[in-house]
Amino acid sequence: MYVDWAAGNQAPASTEVERYSRDYPELAEELTFRRNKAWLPRFETMLASKSTSIVIVGLFHMVGPRGILSLCKKEGLSVERLSLIEATQRVHNAGH
Repeated sequence: MYVDWAAGNQAPASTEVERYSRDYPELAEELTFRRNKAWLPRFETMLASKSTSIVIVGLFHMVGPRGILSLCKKEGLSVERLSLIEATQRVHNAGH
């Protein structure tokens, strides 16, 4: 699942999040979806500051219709997928 994600394929992780949500709805709501929604204002604040920021979360927070990526897009935030190398280069270049 993580190898797929790193290669740009989020389908296996999305399938697992769907299963997790179906099998453990209260746990999914409390540990994943409620937190995702609560983080959105923080992301907006980070973006408004124009400083370089990095957000690190678990894979299940990223995928699906209630994942961070979808929520950010719904709020009109720009979302761009970067490899670890690309992200590292951008952070490094932002400091120079």
